[in-house]
Amino acid sequence: MLQKTIKTGKVYLGLIFFMAAFSVPLAIEAEPLKILPILMVNLEPSVYLSKRTVPSEAKPLVLSDSKKDSAKIDFSGSTEFGASLDTDDNHSSENLTSFKNRTIIKADYKQFSVSGISDYLYFGDEDKNEDYDLGVYEMYVRYNTPSWDFILGKQIKRWGKTDQVSPVDTLNPENITEFITPSYEDRKIPVWMADITFRKDDFFVEGVLIPFFEPSRFHYFGTDWAVFSHLKNDIRQSSLAAPLKSYFESMSVNEAEPDSGFDSFEYALRVGGTIDRLDYGFTYHYANEDLPYFKSFPVKNLSLDNPGSVQSLLSDIGSLSLTNEHIETTYSRTHIAGFEFETTLADFGVRGEAAVKDNESFLTRALTSVRNPSLFWVVGADYLSSNQWYFNLQFAHQHIYDYDSSILYFEDNNYSLIGEIKKDLVSDWLNASVQFTRMLNDNSYYLSPRLKYTYIRNLEIMMGLNLFGGKDTTILGRYDENDQVFLHMKYHF
Repeated sequence: MLQKTIKTGKVYLGLIFFMAAFSVPLAIEAEPLKILPILMVNLEPSVYLSKRTVPSEAKPLVLSDSKKDSAKIDFSGSTEFGASLDTDDNHSSENLTSFKNRTIIKADYKQFSVSGISDYLYFGDEDKNEDYDLGVYEMYVRYNTPSWDFILGKQIKRWGKTDQVSPVDTLNPENITEFITPSYEDRKIPVWMADITFRKDDFFVEGVLIPFFEPSRFHYFGTDWAVFSHLKNDIRQSSLAAPLKSYFESMSVNEAEPDSGFDSFEYALRVGGTIDRLDYGFTYHYANEDLPYFKSFPVKNLSLDNPGSVQSLLSDIGSLSLTNEHIETTYSRTHIAGFEFETTLADFGVRGEAAVKDNESFLTRALTSVRNPSLFWVVGADYLSSNQWYFNLQFAHQHIYDYDSSILYFEDNNYSLIGEIKKDLVSDWLNASVQFTRMLNDNSYYLSPRLKYTYIRNLEIMMGLNLFGGKDTTILGRYDENDQVFLHMKYHF
């Protein structure tokens, strides 16, 4: 069923009026913004000059002294189309095809920026599913002085230094309706926040307030990437008695989000700077978890290795207790303390992050959650050779304290290698790359070779493969039947 998310017009009109009014005195007092240099590979790093300090898809505005230029509204945006086809038809319920269309239109006026989004995602074949989102993407007002930066509104704020996975980057939730196949940046969801940064010489202090809760986006049922995969449809096609089929078909989720109010606000602090060629930062985030805590599951006495496997569920159906409860989920609070750094050693860029959570939710074989303290750190390096080969390799370790053996997918210590290799094949308009993640504990993996074509101005065309492997009891191996070839086109305007 098509799900539309169209925000209330009165709220946006009020916010636009407020921000426009607020921007008038700021425009009078603020000094013209300067274009911030962007941190590139093998250049000396700077926390303050990194592209990661700028809201998503938004370049700092350059204010001219000219009255004519100061009144100019700059429009930009992008539209993209993507399609995928599974490499194998493994079973009747799976989504063999997918299609998506995402268009973002952005307007910049002085220190005010607003963008709208139309986002459509379709999963095809027997167990069809589609989502549609229409609304404001980012909307914020910016005020800068030599020592202070203020950004108020809906935005994406990037913390951390590592690639593809970032323990410190906890401010924005992710859209994981397609798991990790979209890029890390494209998965991020803007949230309403107030961001204030004070800078002096090579030191900064940043504070963030997030007043409204925004969870990660995902499906519970009905897609290849859903928490419970195609469980309902598989049971519908099974040999179970009709009353049991009806029971599982009627299973629903009662999701309780945090109450609105001060008690649910999120607070974050980042302190850091630059010493010689070393960028560093210490972070703290009092957060609501972006993924749910499963309080209750209506089927009792479960002990599953894969929550999306109907065979696993039905193998011992006689010992199960079926209740009239809903699947009850909520979102829990957690304290997150982190550290990040980035520097250069000879021709290598070196970076790392670490984050400690006082409690993190993990799904168990009973399809309910437990909460445990955790430590997650990543360290890595990248290198660009003289003949333009680019290598990026990272090592990650996650430790779960007070480990519960019923936790799905994770051991008490989890080790992984994450990386990317790429090379320009023809000038700089045809690029070949491969991204990979390898879980060293269980040998599951994600591998994505791809070609990127950029010869036509403002147009990007990418084609490649998303390949998963491993046992279905592992976090990556459970998607072993989701291998796909994909085509992606994006036009910037």
